[in-house]
Parts: sequence; C-alpha cells; structure tokens
Amino acid sequence: MRHTMRERFSICHVLVLLITACLIGLAQAENSLHDTSASSTIGILLVETLDGQLTALNAMNGMQIWSFKDEPVVKAPSTALHDFTFVPSPLDGSLYVPEEGNRYDRLPYTIPQLVQSLPCKSSTGIFYEGSKKDSWFGIDPHSGPRRENNLSLDPKERMCPVSSNTTVFIGRTEYTLSMFQTTKKGKRWNVTYVDYSAHLLPADANYNFQHFTSPKTGRIVTLGTTEPIFWSNDFSSVIVALYLLKDDGIHRLKSTAVGDEILDGLIQIESKAYYL
Repeated sequence: MRHTMRERFSICHVLVLLITACLIGLAQAENSLHDTSASSTIGILLVETLDGQLTALNAMNGMQIWSFKDEPVVKAPSTALHDFTFVPSPLDGSLYVPEEGNRYDRLPYTIPQLVQSLPCKSSTGIFYEGSKKDSWFGIDPHSGPRRENNLSLDPKERMCPVSSNTTVFIGRTEYTLSMFQTTKKGKRWNVTYVDYSAHLLPADANYNFQHFTSPKTGRIVTLGTTEPIFWSNDFSSVIVALYLLKDDGIHRLKSTAVGDEILDGLIQIESKAYYL
C-alpha cells in the first residue's frame, strides 16, 4: 500500500518528535546522574575506611563529592606482646584474643562497653582503665569543610557550635583503653577506637540501594532496588562503615560483605544488563 506525500511527511514528523523526546530524556537522566544536587533528596553516601578517610559520594553514580582525613579507626601496637596481645575489630570495637591453631576468642565486651564501665578488673586479673572523648563537627553536605567543636565538662571550655543553614553536625566518640596485668610483669596493651555509631539516626526506609563490600579491600558495588542504578568504586583502605548523610544528620546503612570473586561477578552481570 502506497502512502501519499502528506502521510509520509506526517510519519517522518512523528518519528523526529519521538527521537527528539528520547534524546532529551536521556540527556536529562545523564545530567541528573552527574549533578551532585540530585543526591540532595536521596542523601549523600558517606564511606568510612580503616585509615580514617571519610568520603562523600553521590549515591546515584558513586562519584566523589568531597573527602577529608580523620584519625585511623583503630590505633593499636604494631608489634605483638607474648601472652598479652589483643586484636581489635574496626567494625564495632570488639576484642579478640589469639589462641593456638590460628584461632581467636572474642572477649564478652567491646571497647566502648569496657570504657563505659571503667575502672574495672576482669576475673583473669586484667585491669582496665581509659577515657572517652565526645566531639561534634559540622560539615556542608556538598563541599565538606569541617568545623570541629569539642564538648567539655568545663563550662569555660564549652563551645556553642556555629552553623549555617546547610551545616550538618556529626557526633564523634574517641575511646582510649589501656589493659595491664600484674602477673605478667606489668605488661600493658593500649588501643584507641573512633566511633560514629553512638550518634546515628535510624535507617531511612526510602533508601533504595544495596551495597556490597569486600572485607579485605576497599571495593564497593552498589545496585538500585527500584531503579537501574549500578556503579562500583575502589578505595585505598578497607571499608568499615557506610552512612547516609541527610539534613537531620547521618543514618545507619547496611552493607553485605562478600568476596572479591562475587564482586567481579556482580560487575560483569550488571555491566551487561546495564548497557543492553
């Protein structure tokens, strides 16, 4: 069946409009992925690594917005003491005792729990002493400058945080713990643990992303649960925690620790599906 010139012109006109609309839609989608303001309604993903680096990412595409260096999450002796050495976990401050056969026994209390109950003594004759320091620092979610305001019991040193309309305050707790045992010739073991979780807000029910991390490297793979979102990143240090930064503070985020082989498989599968 032949088409008249007018019909052909109408068909071509419709096709041009459809192609133009698709191109505009793709451009808008791409701009939203590269615009850091697009993450304002979702929140900004904060990645905390073992070396103390805190990095803000656009949750939509994994692009870095800002980063600053804090103290390492855990500071402990680099050399082991015979019969008196502990292994701290950067995830929650748990303490482990090395045993024979490459086995580790977990102590019943974490570093924060021990510091909260100081001074104390264990049934095995270990003495515990230490301290806790709370502080707040304010950051601009999109630029990241930090203004720290230490809390003090001394009224003369107490500071009222100065903020702007965009400043979000994050609470930080530093625990210092010292352990010694008189029966082992006064051997002493010290550790410092930095924690943000004491001031975390509940999880955000509207956060529709799944994060997969490696327990040995700084790799992370993120998938969208309701949108075709996929990105991966690699940090120079192991990821110990993920947070969601919003106007009211930071919220707890869950992540799934998997092996590097599984991360490679996710990247391969999602890359093919994403670009089909």
